[in-house]
Amino acid sequence: DWTHKEFVFGANILSVHKRKDTFVKSRESSDVLNGRMTFLPLEETCQSQYKVKVGNIYQIRLRHMQDDEWTVSVLLNPEKYVPDGIVYPKVEWLGNKLISKLVKWSTEITKNEFKSTLSLISVARYSQVYQDLKEKYKEMVKVWPEVTDPEKFVYEDVAIATYLLNWLSGRQHQRIPGLSLSRHQEDGAA
Repeated sequence: DWTHKEFVFGANILSVHKRKDTFVKSRESSDVLNGRMTFLPLEETCQSQYKVKVGNIYQIRLRHMQDDEWTVSVLLNPEKYVPDGIVYPKVEWLGNKLISKLVKWSTEITKNEFKSTLSLISVARYSQVYQDLKEKYKEMVKVWPEVTDPEKFVYEDVAIATYLLNWLSGRQHQRIPGLSLSRHQEDGAA
């Protein structure tokens, strides 16, 4: 079985290099059960076909040693592997950074899978409503009675209100346990 995944790499947004990697799982499930993942880098030819760049094949292995002891290793041929630091990672990065990241990710204990709060709302709608409310309440900044920074507090509260309005508007038909809301349409902001 072959699993194919395409990546786009770039040092910056103006300089993007494309590379295709194919992740290979052996026909025998023993490779997966034995913790081996092989990366076959594909390069596009002039005829818009892909060929394996044999020298840059590498494999990541996870091995159980004893009890709670495991090892993670990267196997490659250092004489044939040609890194460029962008598309093909440097050997030092694979050996030091990648392995330490894999160890960290595999040993982290996550209590829950919390989504980014921005993934819960429409960012475009948030931006529009925020600008509208900021314009609407800008006079509060001018007459702020506190000694604190009025822009920080007024616009921070506007940002929080904007988020909540957007989040709640997307859930107008969902019942939230323990919360009863009476929705009012005020100045078209909700």
